[in-house]
Amino acid sequence: MGKRKTLDLKQDIINAALTLFSDIGYDQTSIKAITQELGVSKGAFYHYFESKEDILECIAEDYVNESLSIIESVANDQEASAVDKLNKIIGQLMTYKTEAKEIRLKVISMYEKGGNLKLKQKIIDFTLSKAKAPYAKIFQQGKAEGSFDNEFYDEVAKLWVNIIIIMNSAIAMLVREAYNADFNQTALKIKRKVDFYQDALERLIGLEKGSFQLSKQITENLAAAYSL
Repeated sequence: MGKRKTLDLKQDIINAALTLFSDIGYDQTSIKAITQELGVSKGAFYHYFESKEDILECIAEDYVNESLSIIESVANDQEASAVDKLNKIIGQLMTYKTEAKEIRLKVISMYEKGGNLKLKQKIIDFTLSKAKAPYAKIFQQGKAEGSFDNEFYDEVAKLWVNIIIIMNSAIAMLVREAYNADFNQTALKIKRKVDFYQDALERLIGLEKGSFQLSKQITENLAAAYSL
């Protein structure tokens, strides 16, 4: 039987569930296994959650809330240009992802298990529902400043977020590959992948090539964070 890790029982349950979902999969993890991991009763579990699905909701929200806070804060900056805002978002997000590397790697490992597709979809849905508005605000500002050439702000924002999600998933798989493969080959794959997405995103909003510093910030941060 396991034991409590902190004084916050709800967070302990979430952390235990995340570990089990990552190790053996969502479908294979029972509520009994979660409570046994912590050494608490099922009654304690049901005090905070109605089901495993509720825990998935919490994990998904916790996973993206800090990122969304960064995006919203930068979007509301009254001083920065739209281009600067996009670059600030990438820089601050990469810093946060480095700090939260441990939990992010657990979630990423869950993506690779077929039984955990529910969590991946919840993260995608939650991100799309919350991140679209601040990005649309930035794109509208960029159009007014003359730096962006696209006036379909909401539609472009939704597509932008979807592309970022796809890119993050692709990079995450390459990062995991880097631990068991030749460094130089993996680094080149990551650089090429990010260069492609930077070009696609710049074209999407009609931004001058090289203005969006996505590739530079991501590759430098990953190299430092994961010793690539």
